[in-house]
Amino acid sequence: MSDLTMSQKIALFPVSRMRSQVGRGECFDLADRALRHAGAKSAADYGKITDDADYVWGKSVELKDVQPGDILQFRNHVIWVTTTTTSKVKLHTGQTQTTTEVKKVRHTRPHHTAIVRRVLEDGAIEVFEQKVKPLGKRVQKHTLYTRDFVRTKGEKVVEVKTEGRIWAYRPQPR
Repeated sequence: MSDLTMSQKIALFPVSRMRSQVGRGECFDLADRALRHAGAKSAADYGKITDDADYVWGKSVELKDVQPGDILQFRNHVIWVTTTTTSKVKLHTGQTQTTTEVKKVRHTRPHHTAIVRRVLEDGAIEVFEQKVKPLGKRVQKHTLYTRDFVRTKGEKVVEVKTEGRIWAYRPQPR
């Protein structure tokens, strides 16, 4: 593992810990342990750690420039995903029947920290995190959206609306 960069070590740290609890199971604990494991400074090196602090995890980077191993800090972040599926069925009478199904899902990260695994399209970032649904205090992998967009694919329209704040940090060596 010595040939890996610091960022690679951070991004790989959660992999072997999937579905396990790191530290007390707080979101902070996963990022803190990953950075320390990789020889990087942690939030405590940048300021006082309190339950409600907006932690600094390294050098600030634009969200559009995040890379695997970067750390995201969330404040009042909400993702609304609305999926509308329209189906048309031709009846035996020759008429067409149209049905529309709307599914709305809300994901929240009121005060949260996550590790970037990889960057996807449409402002989506795959992250490792803990202290979120569905597994609670165990390490999980999720896709989080960082910006609004609408995508149409066939009969399905997916609309994503985001609110709140996300800070991105590039970890720095000790």
